[in-house]
Amino acid sequence: MSRPEVTPLELKAHLVEELSLLEADPERQIAWLTETRSNPYELLENLDITWPTWRWRLEENQLLDAETIRRMDILKDAALALWNPQYESILTHSGMRDAPEWRQLRKLAAEAKVALMQVQEKPSTA
Repeated sequence: MSRPEVTPLELKAHLVEELSLLEADPERQIAWLTETRSNPYELLENLDITWPTWRWRLEENQLLDAETIRRMDILKDAALALWNPQYESILTHSGMRDAPEWRQLRKLAAEAKVALMQVQEKPSTA
């Protein structure tokens, strides 16, 4: 039995949820990490996997605009920059609370989320 295909609107909702977690305060992020038994780098990894995978479907269905794509790319680049052995000390719970890199990442996630939510679904011409 195959799983039903996820619609573009569902993908957009999932991306909004992911951005909400990335923009959340450190305590909410840490609670999520504890609940899911994840590590801080997995927040970054999720974005690296989902954004390139979902971008084309969202774009194809006119659920992205140039500004949203630009902001998402900036966010992804910033997230990937932290996924580096030199930043190992900030990929911890205390790092998530205190590091300016995490504050910047949260700010970028909030900006990307606002841009994404402002893109309205285009009516079908079918």
